[in-house]
Amino acid sequence: MSAPGSLPFLAAVQNPSGAIYLGQEQFITLAAVIGILGAVLIFLLKHQFSEMVGAIHDSGQELQSIKEELGKRISSSHAELEKELRKQIKEMNDETNRRIDKLEERTEGDIAGIKKELGDIKGDFSTSFVLREDFFRSMNGVEDQVRETSRKIDQVLLLINEKKG
Repeated sequence: MSAPGSLPFLAAVQNPSGAIYLGQEQFITLAAVIGILGAVLIFLLKHQFSEMVGAIHDSGQELQSIKEELGKRISSSHAELEKELRKQIKEMNDETNRRIDKLEERTEGDIAGIKKELGDIKGDFSTSFVLREDFFRSMNGVEDQVRETSRKIDQVLLLINEKKG
C-alpha cells in the first residue's frame, strides 16, 4: 500500500492513527543511500581540498622561484651599484689628490717667497738697525766731538776777549 504523493519504491505501512511507518528493509535502504551520499560528499570534499593544497603548493613553488629570481637581480644590481660607487669614490679621490697637489705647489711657492724675503730682511737688518752697544758707542763719539768743539769755541772766545780788552 502506498500513500498518495509518496515515492512508489518506498512501501509505507499505515497504522490506524494515520502515521506512516517504514519497514525494516526500507529503513536499511534509506540508511544505505544516506551513507553513500555522505561518502560521495566526503570524497568530493577531499578531492576539493587536495586540489586546493596542490594549488597552494604550486603557488609556494612559484613564489620561491620569484624570490630566487629577485635575489639574483638584487645581487647583480648590488654588484653593479658597488662597482659604480667604487668608480665614483676613485674619481673623487683622484680629484681631491689633484687639488691637494695644486695646494702643495702653491704653498711651496709661498714658502720659497717668504724665505727669500726673510733673507733680504736679514741682509738689510745689519744696515738698517743698530745694536744698542753700537748706538751708545757712536753717541759717545758724538759727545766727545761736541765737547771738543765746545772747548775750541771757548778758547776762541777767550782769545777774542783778550784782544779786546
